[in-house]
Amino acid sequence: MVAFASLILSLVVGTQPVELLVGDGVVAVELRLDGRLVERLDGPPWSTRLDVGEELAPRRLEAVALDAEGGELDRAEQWLNLPRPAAEVSVVLENLSSGRGAVARVAWRNLFGGPPTGVKASLDGRSLEVDDPRRIALPPFDPASLHLLRVDLLFPEGVVSTAEVTFGGVFGEKVSTDLTAVPLVLEKGSRLPPPRELRRWFELAEGSPEVLAVEEGPVELVAVVSDAARGPIEELVEIGRARSRRLGPLQGVARLDREHHLRFVNSRPLGLLDGGVTVQIFPASQVFDRRDSGLLRLLHEVRPKLRIGPERLTDSVAAAALAAARQNRRRGVLLVLGREGADASGFGADRVRRYLARVRVPLTVWRIGERGPDASPWPVDEVVESPWELAAAYRRLAARLERQRLVWLRGAHLPQGVELTPAARGVRLAGVEAVRAQGAAAGSGARGR
Repeated sequence: MVAFASLILSLVVGTQPVELLVGDGVVAVELRLDGRLVERLDGPPWSTRLDVGEELAPRRLEAVALDAEGGELDRAEQWLNLPRPAAEVSVVLENLSSGRGAVARVAWRNLFGGPPTGVKASLDGRSLEVDDPRRIALPPFDPASLHLLRVDLLFPEGVVSTAEVTFGGVFGEKVSTDLTAVPLVLEKGSRLPPPRELRRWFELAEGSPEVLAVEEGPVELVAVVSDAARGPIEELVEIGRARSRRLGPLQGVARLDREHHLRFVNSRPLGLLDGGVTVQIFPASQVFDRRDSGLLRLLHEVRPKLRIGPERLTDSVAAAALAAARQNRRRGVLLVLGREGADASGFGADRVRRYLARVRVPLTVWRIGERGPDASPWPVDEVVESPWELAAAYRRLAARLERQRLVWLRGAHLPQGVELTPAARGVRLAGVEAVRAQGAAAGSGARGR
């Protein structure tokens, strides 16, 4: 009976447009942000502008549909500033009571622009004809029985978005299973106890969570390479070539670990017009692994897809954190710097560091080139002056990533709402070092918003 027509898929702060799809029998809709009532809509147009705050942080936005007596009919939610698909679809059903003349109203958001290239819909496994992708007529059905409607939208670049809605019978509610992955970092020599003993290690605002599983799994490493680092990286390659007549050895310099997946995120955004609002997207490269090459060669050869407009390095770090957390795996962001100049970012480094801490993504900063003072607001973990120092820096980074573990909790929780209790021993939440680094940067006179 209620769904979001405006799906917020990029990193946002401040005032954002919110538009709803509202079905029959709804007389009011309450909008709640992180569980707090922020606005009530008492009729069409079912739209408003909502202030989500100036701090870059994960948010939970809910729309609660009410009847004439104030009872809850339905609710929809979307999570802001957390990993989301490149495209999403929402469905609201109308005229269900009689089983005839029912319609599915469909809304979507595609960050790469344009309508879907294909639409598939089915009711109880039987394909439906779709003349208008925004309004799909349903065939007659028995209102006393349970039914499943599935809508698949196909977009360019192989993106597929799916919505499934159950209705009818006594099971006429949407059904979903929600889990939250919490990345922890083990101290050297530490081990996690079995899941049943971990419950007292975590706390939520609403009580203790249920711990379902602990896993290791692959590592998602997302790198951002600044323009100023390109020249020093070229110098590293020349140093390596001077020691060998063949390029081959460079392929093995800092070869990726077996379960490490590496992507590069542009330091310049692509501006996409979506619903009258320009959304800034930082394109990412394909995924590289151990079979592709060593890290030095990848840093040298993988070039940005865009070279238009000023560099927005700090904003791209936030986008990289979002990409690193998307697969719910062990994760990290690698920022590769040179001698940095101007940065046209909308967010400051301190605000982005707080964001990385909230989404539990560790940040590692390398500077390629000679040691010495630097005006960058990012505290540097490693200064790399040769191919062999780069290999050693990667080994230390890989060792830190290997100490991560994912703890799966039942339920959907904001990442910053999950904390460790005093019972937790030998571990820390991944990403908290980003805020510690903020204090170090402030002490050195770094500036940020």
